[in-house]
Amino acid sequence: MRQKNLIHKIAVITVLKIMTFNMVACSSKKGEGGREDTAGNKGRFIEKEVTLPELDDGEKILQISSNDEGSLRIYSIVYKDDHKKADIYQYDLKENQTFEKNKTEWLQNLDIDNFDPEQAIQYIFDRGKTKYAYFSVITDGIYNNRIYKTTDGKTGEILPVKEWEKSKDKDQVYVTIGVTSSGNLYLQDADNLCRYDEDSKSFVSVLDTQQYDNNSLIVGGDKIVLLKTGNKEADKIEYNVWNEDKLEEEPQTFNLEPTYDVYGFVNENNDIMTVDHTGIHQLIDGTSAVQLVIDGSMNMMNAVSSFPKQIIQDKEANYYVLYYLIEENKYAVMSYIYDSEVSAIPETTLTVYSLTNDLWTKEAATVFQREHPNVKVELRVAMDEDSTATREDYIRQLNTELLNGEGPDVLVMDGLPKDSYISKGTLLDIRDVIQPLVDQGELFENMGAFYKQEDGSYYTFPVNIKIPLILSHKEATNYATSLEGIVEYVKKYNDPMGFGSQSWETLMQHFLPVYLNQLISHNEADEDKIEKFLTNLNVIYQLGEYDTLKEESVDDYFNYYFSCKVTEGLQMAYEEGTGFYDIGLPSGLVKYIGGDISVLNQTFYPVSSLSINKNSKNIDLAKEFITCLLSVKMQENDMQTGFPVNKKAFENRKNDKEKQQDRQWTWDTIDENGKTVKVPYGWPDDRTIDLLELMCENVYNEGNQNQYMLDVFIANSQDYADGKIDAHEAAQAIVDKLQMYLKE
Repeated sequence: MRQKNLIHKIAVITVLKIMTFNMVACSSKKGEGGREDTAGNKGRFIEKEVTLPELDDGEKILQISSNDEGSLRIYSIVYKDDHKKADIYQYDLKENQTFEKNKTEWLQNLDIDNFDPEQAIQYIFDRGKTKYAYFSVITDGIYNNRIYKTTDGKTGEILPVKEWEKSKDKDQVYVTIGVTSSGNLYLQDADNLCRYDEDSKSFVSVLDTQQYDNNSLIVGGDKIVLLKTGNKEADKIEYNVWNEDKLEEEPQTFNLEPTYDVYGFVNENNDIMTVDHTGIHQLIDGTSAVQLVIDGSMNMMNAVSSFPKQIIQDKEANYYVLYYLIEENKYAVMSYIYDSEVSAIPETTLTVYSLTNDLWTKEAATVFQREHPNVKVELRVAMDEDSTATREDYIRQLNTELLNGEGPDVLVMDGLPKDSYISKGTLLDIRDVIQPLVDQGELFENMGAFYKQEDGSYYTFPVNIKIPLILSHKEATNYATSLEGIVEYVKKYNDPMGFGSQSWETLMQHFLPVYLNQLISHNEADEDKIEKFLTNLNVIYQLGEYDTLKEESVDDYFNYYFSCKVTEGLQMAYEEGTGFYDIGLPSGLVKYIGGDISVLNQTFYPVSSLSINKNSKNIDLAKEFITCLLSVKMQENDMQTGFPVNKKAFENRKNDKEKQQDRQWTWDTIDENGKTVKVPYGWPDDRTIDLLELMCENVYNEGNQNQYMLDVFIANSQDYADGKIDAHEAAQAIVDKLQMYLKE
């Protein structure tokens, strides 16, 4: 892709939500990063954040590199002359860990208007005597490729490329380039690997690359590395390696774990180095087996809120990785310095258990391990992609461990029987963690009140909360806060556009989690309440006149598509508030129709609720881990899982003019007359954030998104919705089906 749209950047988090990663145990190897473990149990790379130089207004980091002295260099870009020209600067890391700033003399007054600094992995290729820089720029709406060249590091010139000169009035295909140690300049486009020919001033094809990914070229030393396409879903992904003087021969191959993206380089020893979320890998020159140099699960490579974009190695064979911070839309640099005195494997393991992949503990693990180098946070995910047992089987297994005084240190309670664990005395009282944060005004007071037991104890606390929302036109607002109110309004409105035509399953998914804890209390299902709930829901279903054949394609759409019907006259629509980014379009729709957003039944859904095993051997560390997750810095991340429970983190979202200005879009939808209209939406403004904060401060009913019980309700009430049985019979069937489950 030529440019990375911000929506795509944020969507990376959404991709990560559905990925389950394998955690690789850290090990010490001979030859790891060019070092040998002589003691047998000492020596490991330690991650540390690099304090970046202070940039001028408008200055942005471009990439990292290593300078002639073998130290870290950071390149930046500054625009001038109304964004028509740009200067490149370089910051070199000195021995005292400060940066020295200089102009990159051969890259001044560049005509690269509208260049996107997040567009590519590497722009400046400065390893050899002849240096190059590649940019794809937009001029008068047309994309042009441009390569700058210098032989003295002072004077730069545009490299003449005949084919580009001939096509400069048309969009030119984005390419990737690289330079070998011999000084040869290579380019990969959609079909070919080409080498620049000085005589013809053209790129000449040297290899057909149609079967290779055109954004994965790694060039360095005497090596050309390409990723085979079409294998990212396989158990392994395949890379092919050629020596540049043997491109006609069969390539060497090596394999890596499938991953979102892999970035790499060839070091001074002609070894291939790569970085991805699983770690830093090395293919030593002349060998065929890839080694894991640094375990990604131990550091920021495995984080959710960022991804590695570039990697270099300094003269001491230490590593520096450039990370793109998705939420903050900026860069960070982490160093990986070898420490021969630390244990090769962290001395303490803190085990964190969750039924399913949990984004927050995954993110916190990277931060916590950086702050505690001798602690390994082991994320124990019960139901990964290879799971064959049921959710209930895993819960029984966990129960056995806990009752035997064993089990993990920290528990993510989502999907676990919280009340049962509390009554059995399985969980540790964490009031010394939670109460001070409530008293200091950091955590929402209503959340503190909800989770505080009568004796003042706390046994669990969520990291985020989701809130079920109803978007409504002004005249429906007073009815939108409860199921009973919605039923009253749709009866009064008496039209399918009251709440829309939706399947019974969809309506159940919207409303049952809101009321489930009221229908089932103390492990007892209330048949009368269930019957009343079903009766109310059926009013909405029948008035919606749901037609399976007509609506099936709409019903399975992303919720936003259905909510957009409010511009067509739909009076009320369900949405789930899952974060600041996701609330943008619902908020924009409501503003467009002059309506409101209401919280359904003052309900919240806890996300990543944390508890500590009373029998943990690492209680102090477990408390620190929870404190880390509830901290302002951690809570400022928007994982699109919900809203922060830290009030200060919420308030820090305001006055973010950069996001409010840059993250603005329009959504095409239909109005009541069938005409296409554009609905403005984007990052919430301060008024909307104040409204969201007020909503989060005033929820007091905990919802329950128990999938098993939801499935039972749907399966045993569909016949009622279809008119085959009555509400009483459906309620009886549900209670009968749940009896055994609730007893367990």
